[in-house]
Amino acid sequence: MLRHWLKMRAYVDGVKAYLGSFVVSFITVVTVILPMLFICGRNNNKNILKLSLRITAVWHSDCFSSW
Repeated sequence: MLRHWLKMRAYVDGVKAYLGSFVVSFITVVTVILPMLFICGRNNNKNILKLSLRITAVWHSDCFSSW
C-alpha cells in the first residue's frame, strides 16, 4: 500500500512540475512575445522580435535549469 502511494505521489509531483513549466511558458508568451509581435507588426521592425525571442530563450533556460 505504501509503495503504491509513493508511486502515485511521484507521478503527481511530475505532473505538477510539467504543468508548472507549461504555465510559465504560457505566461511568458502572453506577456513578452505577443506584445512584441504587435509592436513589430506595426513598425515592421524584426530586430525587436529577434531580441525579445533571445531574451525569452535565455530566461527560459535559467528558469528550467533551476528546477
